[in-house]
Amino acid sequence: MVKYVKEGESTTLNCNATGVPGQNITWKRKTEQDDLQIINNNDNKYEVIFSGSGTSQLMVKDISFSDGDYYVCDTSAIVNQLSLARGFLGVMCKL
Repeated sequence: MVKYVKEGESTTLNCNATGVPGQNITWKRKTEQDDLQIINNNDNKYEVIFSGSGTSQLMVKDISFSDGDYYVCDTSAIVNQLSLARGFLGVMCKL
């Protein structure tokens, strides 16, 4: 998935994992060192929403250019095998 959003807007990324409880989905963001950093609700920038069995959404608020990156939906902790879905969020500058 590739999604483009204008600076200052908010957007939602969706993750659907068949047979996986929604509360066990972890959202991560790729860092400059190619590590994956866990995203949680303790940051005003992000809101993680669990909306049923195997469904989760990541809301990215007040998007700035530095928010453009790869975001990962990770269910591997539940199924004991690597299970990732990756999407790219591109940010368009305001004119």
